[in-house]
Amino acid sequence: MTGKNHNEPYQKFITKDYFRLIPTLNSNRNIWMITTYVTPKGLIWLKKYLNYILIRS
Repeated sequence: MTGKNHNEPYQKFITKDYFRLIPTLNSNRNIWMITTYVTPKGLIWLKKYLNYILIRS
């Protein structure tokens, strides 16, 4: 995504349980940040997607 949330996945991938967004506190600046984690289901999807991309090129 672009703009302020450029490191967050699209909602459709979060809904499919490929990624999780976890709020974390940055102790250096005392601000809350969103950290993106890939789930085991997301790793399987990502592997298939990357294989598809490599085959096409």
